[in-house]
Amino acid sequence: MTFCRGRFIDFAKYWLLPILLGFVIGLAVFVMVCIYRILNHVSLLIVNFDPIFIFASTVIAILGGYLTVKFFADSRECGCGTELVIERYHHKSGFVSLRDTVVKLWLQQ
Repeated sequence: MTFCRGRFIDFAKYWLLPILLGFVIGLAVFVMVCIYRILNHVSLLIVNFDPIFIFASTVIAILGGYLTVKFFADSRECGCGTELVIERYHHKSGFVSLRDTVVKLWLQQ
């Protein structure tokens, strides 16, 4: 039996790669659901302890996002990154700094 390189590449491309990607994506979704459940449980415990924490956590989240952009991003404007990408596409040949990318993506979560 001879080894055919072309058949192996087809097998890897159409069978192994989709199976591997499906496993990795499924594992990532499972981890995200577990993290969401933990955070949801913690937030319910905090809110049941004292309902004023709902207001306090909202204020902290808004201030945290604002201060993160003001101190860490190159573009000191808040908002989603879509305007930034459009502006950079027209005025700076599409260059977006790594700091802006990380800060804006982190705040989208």
